[in-house]
Amino acid sequence: MKDRSLKYPLNNKRMESHHAFFLFLVSYHIGQHHIIYRKKRHFGRGVSGLEKQIQLLNDSTDLATKQMLQSVLNKKRKYDRYKRNCFRWQLFTLSGGMFFLLYFYQFTVIPNGTNISYMLGELVGNSFHFFIILIIGASYATAHYHKKKEEKYEKEYHGLRTEIIRKSSELWPQPYHWKKRAEVYDMMKKNFDINLYFESK
Repeated sequence: MKDRSLKYPLNNKRMESHHAFFLFLVSYHIGQHHIIYRKKRHFGRGVSGLEKQIQLLNDSTDLATKQMLQSVLNKKRKYDRYKRNCFRWQLFTLSGGMFFLLYFYQFTVIPNGTNISYMLGELVGNSFHFFIILIIGASYATAHYHKKKEEKYEKEYHGLRTEIIRKSSELWPQPYHWKKRAEVYDMMKKNFDINLYFESK
Protein backbone atom coordinates (compact mmCIF):
# COMPACT_ATOMS: atom_id res chain seq x y z
CA MET A 1 0.00 0.00 0.00
CA LYS A 2 1.39 3.36 -1.03
CA ASP A 3 2.11 6.05 1.48
CA ARG A 4 -0.59 8.73 1.18
CA SER A 5 1.84 11.37 2.46
CA LEU A 6 3.82 11.04 -0.79
CA LYS A 7 0.71 11.42 -2.89
CA TYR A 8 -0.68 14.45 -1.04
CA PRO A 9 2.29 16.52 0.17
CA LEU A 10 0.26 19.74 0.22
CA ASN A 11 -2.36 18.23 2.51
CA ASN A 12 0.34 17.18 4.95
CA LYS A 13 1.75 20.69 5.02
CA ARG A 14 -1.70 22.09 5.65
CA MET A 15 -2.24 19.66 8.51
CA GLU A 16 1.11 20.62 10.02
CA SER A 17 0.24 24.31 9.75
CA HIS A 18 -3.16 23.65 11.33
CA HIS A 19 -1.53 21.75 14.19
CA ALA A 20 0.95 24.56 14.74
CA PHE A 21 -1.84 27.13 14.72
CA PHE A 22 -3.87 25.02 17.15
CA LEU A 23 -0.90 24.71 19.52
CA PHE A 24 -0.39 28.45 19.29
CA LEU A 25 -4.01 29.09 20.26
CA VAL A 26 -3.80 26.67 23.18
CA SER A 27 -0.57 28.20 24.48
CA TYR A 28 -2.01 31.69 24.02
CA HIS A 29 -5.14 30.90 26.02
CA ILE A 30 -3.11 29.19 28.73
CA GLY A 31 -0.93 32.27 28.94
CA GLN A 32 -3.96 34.53 29.16
CA HIS A 33 -5.49 32.45 31.95
CA HIS A 34 -2.17 32.52 33.78
CA ILE A 35 -2.04 36.30 33.53
CA ILE A 36 -5.63 36.63 34.78
CA TYR A 37 -4.86 34.27 37.66
CA ARG A 38 -1.83 36.31 38.66
CA LYS A 39 -3.86 39.50 38.53
CA LYS A 40 -6.50 37.99 40.80
CA ARG A 41 -3.84 36.92 43.26
CA HIS A 42 -2.66 40.49 43.64
CA PHE A 43 -6.15 41.67 44.66
CA GLY A 44 -6.13 44.58 42.29
CA ARG A 45 -2.60 45.73 43.08
CA GLY A 46 -0.44 47.40 40.49
CA VAL A 47 3.18 46.86 39.59
CA SER A 48 4.33 48.70 42.71
CA GLY A 49 2.32 46.39 44.98
CA LEU A 50 -0.06 49.14 46.08
CA GLU A 51 -3.82 48.93 46.31
CA LYS A 52 -5.66 50.64 43.50
CA GLN A 53 -7.22 53.22 45.83
CA ILE A 54 -3.80 54.10 47.25
CA GLN A 55 -2.22 54.26 43.81
CA LEU A 56 -4.86 56.72 42.64
CA LEU A 57 -3.99 59.26 45.34
CA ASN A 58 -2.85 62.52 43.79
CA ASP A 59 0.60 64.06 43.94
CA SER A 60 -0.06 65.44 47.40
CA THR A 61 0.86 61.96 48.69
CA ASP A 62 4.35 60.85 47.67
CA LEU A 63 5.43 57.26 47.02
CA ALA A 64 7.00 56.76 50.46
CA THR A 65 3.76 57.81 52.16
CA LYS A 66 1.74 55.54 49.88
CA GLN A 67 3.98 52.66 50.87
CA MET A 68 3.37 53.46 54.54
CA LEU A 69 -0.37 53.44 53.91
CA GLN A 70 -0.04 50.09 52.14
CA SER A 71 1.99 48.71 55.04
CA VAL A 72 -0.59 49.70 57.62
CA LEU A 73 -3.27 48.14 55.41
CA ASN A 74 -1.31 44.88 55.18
CA LYS A 75 -0.89 44.81 58.96
CA LYS A 76 -4.61 45.38 59.47
CA ARG A 77 -5.54 42.59 57.08
CA LYS A 78 -3.26 40.14 58.88
CA TYR A 79 -4.62 41.28 62.23
CA ASP A 80 -8.22 40.86 61.04
CA ARG A 81 -7.49 37.44 59.56
CA TYR A 82 -5.86 36.07 62.71
CA LYS A 83 -8.57 37.60 64.87
CA ARG A 84 -11.26 35.93 62.78
CA ASN A 85 -9.46 32.58 62.77
CA CYS A 86 -8.82 32.78 66.51
CA PHE A 87 -12.52 33.30 67.19
CA ARG A 88 -13.45 30.33 64.99
CA TRP A 89 -11.01 27.99 66.71
CA GLN A 90 -12.05 29.21 70.16
CA LEU A 91 -15.68 28.61 69.26
CA PHE A 92 -14.87 25.15 67.92
CA THR A 93 -12.87 24.28 71.05
CA LEU A 94 -15.57 25.51 73.42
CA SER A 95 -18.46 23.84 71.61
CA GLY A 96 -16.50 20.61 71.08
CA GLY A 97 -15.49 20.48 74.73
CA MET A 98 -19.05 21.08 75.92
CA PHE A 99 -20.51 18.42 73.63
CA PHE A 100 -17.90 15.91 74.71
CA LEU A 101 -18.50 16.61 78.41
CA LEU A 102 -22.26 16.20 77.94
CA TYR A 103 -21.73 12.99 75.98
CA PHE A 104 -19.27 11.60 78.53
CA TYR A 105 -21.54 12.52 81.43
CA GLN A 106 -24.60 10.98 79.79
CA PHE A 107 -23.07 7.69 78.65
CA THR A 108 -20.25 7.12 81.15
CA VAL A 109 -20.75 9.03 84.40
CA ILE A 110 -24.47 8.41 84.91
CA PRO A 111 -24.42 4.64 84.21
CA ASN A 112 -21.38 4.02 86.44
CA GLY A 113 -22.12 6.35 89.34
CA THR A 114 -19.11 6.92 91.58
CA ASN A 115 -16.75 4.41 89.95
CA ILE A 116 -13.98 6.93 89.31
CA SER A 117 -11.35 4.40 88.25
CA TYR A 118 -13.63 3.05 85.53
CA MET A 119 -14.46 6.55 84.29
CA LEU A 120 -10.78 7.48 84.14
CA GLY A 121 -10.08 4.28 82.26
CA GLU A 122 -12.82 5.10 79.78
CA LEU A 123 -11.54 8.63 79.42
CA VAL A 124 -7.96 7.62 78.64
CA GLY A 125 -8.15 3.98 77.61
CA ASN A 126 -11.02 4.29 75.15
CA SER A 127 -9.51 5.07 71.75
CA PHE A 128 -12.53 7.07 70.62
CA HIS A 129 -12.53 9.24 73.74
CA PHE A 130 -8.77 9.70 73.52
CA PHE A 131 -9.07 10.74 69.88
CA ILE A 132 -11.74 13.34 70.72
CA ILE A 133 -9.57 14.73 73.52
CA LEU A 134 -6.65 15.02 71.10
CA ILE A 135 -8.82 16.94 68.62
CA ILE A 136 -10.02 19.34 71.32
CA GLY A 137 -6.47 19.81 72.56
CA ALA A 138 -5.20 20.47 69.04
CA SER A 139 -7.96 22.99 68.40
CA TYR A 140 -7.11 24.76 71.66
CA ALA A 141 -3.44 24.91 70.67
CA THR A 142 -4.42 26.28 67.25
CA ALA A 143 -6.63 28.93 68.84
CA HIS A 144 -3.75 29.89 71.15
CA TYR A 145 -1.41 30.18 68.16
CA HIS A 146 -3.82 32.46 66.28
CA LYS A 147 -4.33 34.52 69.43
CA LYS A 148 -0.59 35.16 69.69
CA LYS A 149 -0.46 36.16 66.03
CA GLU A 150 -3.51 38.37 66.49
CA GLU A 151 -1.87 40.23 69.38
CA LYS A 152 1.38 40.56 67.44
CA TYR A 153 -0.19 42.09 64.34
CA GLU A 154 -2.59 44.20 66.39
CA LYS A 155 0.39 45.80 68.11
CA GLU A 156 2.23 46.32 64.81
CA TYR A 157 -0.88 47.66 63.09
CA HIS A 158 -1.74 50.23 65.75
CA GLY A 159 1.92 51.14 66.14
CA LEU A 160 2.27 51.96 62.45
CA ARG A 161 -1.12 53.68 62.40
CA THR A 162 -0.17 56.01 65.27
CA GLU A 163 3.20 56.65 63.63
CA ILE A 164 1.45 57.93 60.50
CA ILE A 165 -0.77 60.16 62.65
CA ARG A 166 2.19 61.61 64.55
CA LYS A 167 4.21 62.21 61.38
CA SER A 168 1.27 63.60 59.41
CA SER A 169 2.75 67.11 59.39
CA GLU A 170 5.90 65.70 57.76
CA LEU A 171 4.09 63.40 55.34
CA TRP A 172 1.70 66.15 54.19
CA PRO A 173 3.54 69.48 54.59
CA GLN A 174 1.53 72.67 54.90
CA PRO A 175 -0.25 74.45 53.43
CA TYR A 176 -1.40 72.73 50.21
CA HIS A 177 -0.62 69.10 51.03
CA TRP A 178 -2.02 69.49 54.53
CA LYS A 179 -5.42 70.32 53.10
CA LYS A 180 -5.33 67.16 50.98
CA ARG A 181 -4.57 65.05 54.04
CA ALA A 182 -8.26 64.84 54.97
CA GLU A 183 -9.04 63.28 51.59
CA VAL A 184 -6.49 60.54 52.24
CA TYR A 185 -7.87 59.92 55.73
CA ASP A 186 -11.42 59.72 54.39
CA MET A 187 -10.36 57.25 51.70
CA MET A 188 -8.57 54.98 54.20
CA LYS A 189 -11.55 55.06 56.56
CA LYS A 190 -14.15 54.50 53.85
CA ASN A 191 -12.37 51.75 51.91
CA PHE A 192 -10.32 49.96 54.56
CA ASP A 193 -11.84 51.02 57.91
CA ILE A 194 -8.52 52.47 59.09
CA ASN A 195 -8.80 55.45 61.42
CA LEU A 196 -5.99 57.95 60.90
CA TYR A 197 -7.72 60.83 62.68
CA PHE A 198 -7.14 59.76 66.28
CA GLU A 199 -4.53 57.57 67.95
CA SER A 200 -7.09 55.82 70.14
CA LYS A 201 -8.33 52.46 68.86
